[in-house]
Amino acid sequence: WKIRVRTVPPLPMGISRSKVTVLTDHPQHRTIEIPVTVIMASDIVTFPLEIRLLEAGEKPAPTNCDVAVRSRGGKPFQIVNAWGPETDIKVNWEPLASGGSRIALSNVMPFEDLDGKELVITTDHESVKRIAVPFRVVRARAGK
Repeated sequence: WKIRVRTVPPLPMGISRSKVTVLTDHPQHRTIEIPVTVIMASDIVTFPLEIRLLEAGEKPAPTNCDVAVRSRGGKPFQIVNAWGPETDIKVNWEPLASGGSRIALSNVMPFEDLDGKELVITTDHESVKRIAVPFRVVRARAGK
């Protein structure tokens, strides 16, 4: 079978996750859930698309991470502001020679409650005023 899925605008820029639930008449597979990821791109891109952190273990320690922001079309823009979901997270940014910017996050505590929250970036770009980069906190595998 072929399933066609269409989105309903407007979708937020960045990554959206959901699932498609298919109901069948198969006796062993009455419900099938298909995970779906949608990436809405704009002229402004970030790398990474999400900030992945390894969940704090028995001895939690703050970590640092960077996010690069640039224009696909090379249009000049400035970062107006950037902030994290927790007041203890320090956020600084600097322009890069390539025309983009680097956002440096420090004092990030990789606790589970950070998962799904966002780094928010505002710009003076003509069409992309706000960018949200989600945090993903993942559990360490057993034995590692």
